[in-house]
Formats: sequence, structure tokens, C-alpha cells
Amino acid sequence: MRKGMLLCLICILLLPFAAACGSAANKEFMLSLKLHRMDEIKQLLSQKSISVKETEMMESYRLSGADESVAYRLDDEGRELLYIYVFGSPEEMSLGVRALEEQTALIDIVYLPYIYTANNALIIHMRSLAPGTDEVSDIEKLASELGWKRPEK
Repeated sequence: MRKGMLLCLICILLLPFAAACGSAANKEFMLSLKLHRMDEIKQLLSQKSISVKETEMMESYRLSGADESVAYRLDDEGRELLYIYVFGSPEEMSLGVRALEEQTALIDIVYLPYIYTANNALIIHMRSLAPGTDEVSDIEKLASELGWKRPEK
């Protein structure tokens, strides 16, 4: 009887912890299922007060498999660019990453690309190799907050 009560007490004490762990795992799982929309990503940039100006996308970074794509300048000098692609599914996004790697394998590097993925979205933050661009950018902070991942090689 004492063992049963002790076991019951332990279960009651551990229940809130298990629920917290479950809800965090559940939230992460639900985020992994969520398909992103271009307007949602644009809204996130606006909410974080990240100023962007639409610009022309470099030819080697155009992906025909993307449902939507957009290119932005993050500064007036063009030292930072942001390319956003939205695909129909995470699988299509993975194919887009591979296509992008093939398309850009032989180009001269003027920008250092930071690639982030979030389910069906591909975000490329292009930073100039010029001096003065080594601080942590707003895009990197946003990516970290939203759980955007760097693709595994």
C-alpha cells in the first residue's frame, strides 16, 4: 500500500514535467509540419523591423522549381542580399537546394551565402566578402529565433 502511494505521488510530481516536455516536443513537431507562405515570411521581416528593398535576383540563383521567389537588398550598397523561395513541399525544397548547389558550383564568389531551410521555404542570406560585414546580422538572429535550419551536407 505504501509503495503504491509512493508511486502515485511520484507520478503526480512528474506529470507537470512530462506535460512541459511533451508540449515543447509537440510544438516542434507541429512547426516541422507547417508549410510557409511568402506573405508570412515577408510579414516576419516587417515585424522584426528588417528593412528590405526588392531587387533583381542573380541569374545563377533563379530556381524554376520554386512556387514563389523574391530577391531583396538589405542595404543601399548591395553588400547584403536576401533570396527567399517557397516550394510546394519540403521534398521540393530539398530538390531546390540541390539544384542551387549545382547551379552555383562554378561561379565566382563575391558573396558568402548563408542558407537556411524551414520546411518548404529556402532562405539565402548573401553577405559581401568586403570588410565590415562580419557582425551577426538581423537575418541570422531571425533565423535563430524561428528555428530555421542550415541544411546538412
